[in-house]
Amino acid sequence: MAVIVVIFRDYFIFQIFLKAMMIVAAVIIIGTIPFNTVAKRQAEFLNEVIIMLVLYNMICFSPVVTDYEAKHKIGYFCCFVVASHLFINLYFILST
Repeated sequence: MAVIVVIFRDYFIFQIFLKAMMIVAAVIIIGTIPFNTVAKRQAEFLNEVIIMLVLYNMICFSPVVTDYEAKHKIGYFCCFVVASHLFINLYFILST
């Protein structure tokens, strides 16, 4: 993902398109993998949704958004999403 951002730094819309297609591909791959339980499949979908939220938050840190106060607030929301994702996965790991 970082390579896509660096290689296509002059084409912002192409970066967004490739990020979205990576998420779609990951969800399709998860849908075809046979899991032992439904909980594992739901955990994988949760992880992909959280990654999607974080990626769409990262778009707001591009030069398109010029308001630094908005970037500051979005940064706190992004930190909250990442921290909650970490705690949810740690809960699943420790509960098993």
